[in-house]
Amino acid sequence: MIRQLTVCAGISAGLLAAGCTMNDNYPAMTADGLPRVEDKRLDAVYWQPELDLSAYDKILIEECDVSFRKNWQRDQNTDRAPGAWVTEKDMDRIRNQLAERFSEIFVTELTEDGAFEVVSEAGLGVLRVRPKIVDLDVYAPDIFEPGIRRVIVTEAGRMTLELDLIDAATGEPVGRIVDRRRARYYSEGRVANSVTNRVEADAMLRRWALLLKSSLTASS
Repeated sequence: MIRQLTVCAGISAGLLAAGCTMNDNYPAMTADGLPRVEDKRLDAVYWQPELDLSAYDKILIEECDVSFRKNWQRDQNTDRAPGAWVTEKDMDRIRNQLAERFSEIFVTELTEDGAFEVVSEAGLGVLRVRPKIVDLDVYAPDIFEPGIRRVIVTEAGRMTLELDLIDAATGEPVGRIVDRRRARYYSEGRVANSVTNRVEADAMLRRWALLLKSSLTASS
């Protein structure tokens, strides 16, 4: 029976406080002409000028596209034995699970208290939500492997949300949100597994959902 303890060191705790922004290298306007507006809660927010958000009472959420950080699989497998490598099947499972959780959490939060109705077809008053999660970096993915491998981490990982908001009736861009987040920092470390990884991912997804809801209902 193999019992392995791995400690993943994080950077300064001060820089890893939940919700801290990573950088500000975003343009003043999107490629389709949406100007950036000030919003200290998110890395970059773009809105159509003089937009009446109260015109939207329905949400159409597309399936979330998920992609890993460049070379994530290679880096994960560097210190793993061949029988414990992260496979394409593992990556597909993680992508699918995260996409499902995105949909579940966003639907739950956006429909709470009757804020919005989630629909499956375009029409008047429908805001299309087109999400992408990019640069996904799960520090200690929970995969099937021989033996027992305990991994202690100070963070579960990080990911970036790219969220496009589109008028479903006209196809016109309404807004865009880009935000990069790290999971919560634990100075003493904690065991990483499928449950803890999901808890941390859910926390980031729920924060994004609540901030989107807040932005959409602010002028209602």
